[in-house]
Amino acid sequence: MKEALSDGSRQEGVVFQDFLKLMQLFREFQDGQRLHKEQQAVQATAFSGSEVAQFRDLFILAANASHESSLPAELSFDQFRNMIHDITPLGDALTADLKDIFAKFTRRISGEVRSKRSFEDADFPEFLLMMKHLLDINFANIKEKTHKPVKAPPAKAARSAGPPKEPKAPAS
Repeated sequence: MKEALSDGSRQEGVVFQDFLKLMQLFREFQDGQRLHKEQQAVQATAFSGSEVAQFRDLFILAANASHESSLPAELSFDQFRNMIHDITPLGDALTADLKDIFAKFTRRISGEVRSKRSFEDADFPEFLLMMKHLLDINFANIKEKTHKPVKAPPAKAARSAGPPKEPKAPAS
């Protein structure tokens, strides 16, 4: 870090350019930490790439329900609850259970320092882990509500709209 700050300018204190370099290094470090955390969550859940992409879309959609930002970093409990409620109705008891699950997963962070306020929000890796847990325990019958089988069209629907045609008799 001293090398990044000293870059030829030996002045007392940190000059603006050095400050910018330091901030860039910090941002790169944070990005690396976020990527590592997400990779660990993907590995822990064993979700496929397409499932992760679908969950990311769901996360962004739920978080953007009340935000202007196009790429939210975190999802509040209320946003998470509303998303789950849209899938399966939640009464007071299930909401309390969901809040306990949310708190458990937003506090279970290895080596990450978070402010007290940010415990109220879940980032994408925490969201993935929560969704895996909800599916594993079949919270509020969520599996049945999210894995509806695709029905084959009825035999009549596969035919043309008109009445069935009868074979023509050979001409005499």
